[in-house]
Amino acid sequence: MNDSLKNYPIISKYPDIFLNAICIYATIPLDILEEYKYDLPWTPLSANSNFPFDLDFIKKYEFFWDFRELTNNQAIKWNLALIESLKPRIDVRELSFNNKQGRTLEITEELLRKHSKKKLVAWTDNPDIKPEWKELYGLEIKEPIQYKGEPREDYRIGIENLDEYMRYRYGDFRVPGLIVPEFFDLYCKPILEVYGLEQVFENLFRPNDQRWFFWNPIRKDEYGLVPSFEETGDDMESPFDKMNPFLEPSRLFKLKAGSLKEGRERIKHVLEVDIPGRQVLLLVSEPVRDTLLDFRLPDCRFYPVTMVYKSLKTNIPYYILHLRNHSLWDSFDFDSKEVEFRFEAKKTKYPDFGSQEKIEYFFWNYPLDKQPKSTEDIYEFTRKENNKFDVSGNILPHCFELKIDLDLYVYNSKIIVSEFLKTTLDKKFLNHSTFYSASSLKIKIADDKYRNYSKSDVDKKLISENIKVELTKEAQYYIEKMERLQLEDKPFQRISGEDEFSEAERKFNVIFPKEFKSKYLSKKIKIPGFRLMAIDKFCIELGDYHYANTYPEVYKSVVIASADGGDTIHLLLEKDSDYMLSSKLYHFYHETGEYELVE
Repeated sequence: MNDSLKNYPIISKYPDIFLNAICIYATIPLDILEEYKYDLPWTPLSANSNFPFDLDFIKKYEFFWDFRELTNNQAIKWNLALIESLKPRIDVRELSFNNKQGRTLEITEELLRKHSKKKLVAWTDNPDIKPEWKELYGLEIKEPIQYKGEPREDYRIGIENLDEYMRYRYGDFRVPGLIVPEFFDLYCKPILEVYGLEQVFENLFRPNDQRWFFWNPIRKDEYGLVPSFEETGDDMESPFDKMNPFLEPSRLFKLKAGSLKEGRERIKHVLEVDIPGRQVLLLVSEPVRDTLLDFRLPDCRFYPVTMVYKSLKTNIPYYILHLRNHSLWDSFDFDSKEVEFRFEAKKTKYPDFGSQEKIEYFFWNYPLDKQPKSTEDIYEFTRKENNKFDVSGNILPHCFELKIDLDLYVYNSKIIVSEFLKTTLDKKFLNHSTFYSASSLKIKIADDKYRNYSKSDVDKKLISENIKVELTKEAQYYIEKMERLQLEDKPFQRISGEDEFSEAERKFNVIFPKEFKSKYLSKKIKIPGFRLMAIDKFCIELGDYHYANTYPEVYKSVVIASADGGDTIHLLLEKDSDYMLSSKLYHFYHETGEYELVE
């Protein structure tokens, strides 16, 4: 870093807040955005109103944006066509709050018709809203209120004293809407006026000519949370809790999708594996494994996996990649006489419950008085320093000069890859991984070793690898059924006479089975922990509660009982009917989105 830039306290002490403020308020040329797209934080970038937002620009960085933050960006003029082009990434209800200032969302009758189930919101100061829309489309019409894009006045108080200000505001400043413009004008803008945006970014993100990246699976795609995978069965003992870091090569794992997921069942080439333990694990397809084996890896293992799917069919094999947690330190040149070590830590002090005191943030950053000589020393010194202040900090060198030349390392349970490995993975398995810059670690291997992997060598290997996946016939049937009912759900022709359920049947366009009606009215349905609802309190699942987005077979199911914790009991449609409900009862788990038959 340019030595003169270190003289600015906002950069030397709070570089993450400095960067967040720049990303929110600075005008960033598109060529610079492209150059530093893996270095910059995209949640604050999503709040920047200076970009030329249109569909092409948003789609170009579709896998970078924080779409929740985009829906609060007053620079984007949203309409039905733009929303439809970006669905299902856009939460239309969240977006409807944006029509308060600047009319960034064009609320039309066509939009309300298409999204009437989302319970959109409008403000009383919008002259385009018609009162009858409230009844026709369930539109909520509210009085204007303060929202997160309007920081409270106390976020400007004391701003002139940086350290005191950050003592109470540091954690808040991770939320883009709470970084006030005055903060940018006072602490960031003068630096940009002297050095320029490009030089500031170059100093922050290009400490040398080598580029390294953290590598993660994609955690969110267009459907929401991507499934992680966990072991099947009830064995509570993890094989990765033992002292020996590696298992037998023949060890076979059987994995199923975990409970934290959204949207339809799907897989990627790179996935999270949720197995307890203190080891570094990643679930990778066979093509990814074969690609990795072309590069220089630390000591690691690949264990074969049997994947258990509910509605998918694919023959692609998967492996658990098992890595040692400290390969970056094991490769470090502890004999270098120029290296300097510092201890860095942050701590949050929360006030007692009911107290009027504010949350406080404390920082430590000081040189060590003793030089570590091994990986073991690093962990021992870190433990001692952490115990002094009851914190969880790290010991860091001024740069990671390495004597073992690899393309993949692990640091603090995070996987780091060279630019060349990242380029291969990014192009060969597009949108199956996420990468962000590891420039803050200042990793450096011998230049001649680093450049041995020239870009031309990598480009020869860039062959697109797609996962061939088919839905089972049953899954495809239910998806088509749900999509058909979403487009048109014709009212059924009533044959039988009126009874206690007739109004609910007309409301939901379903037919309750005689067996269920009889048991309900005679109070013979008893499910431990659940209370039956009154018939006029029954409700229907049309995707509003996200169950049908994951399991289309539950679309148009009717909720007839609930528990205090949020779980519900449903009746599902018969497979071959658009109206007739089955008499079987199903327990829906609100925390996981799973459901099962009530025995």
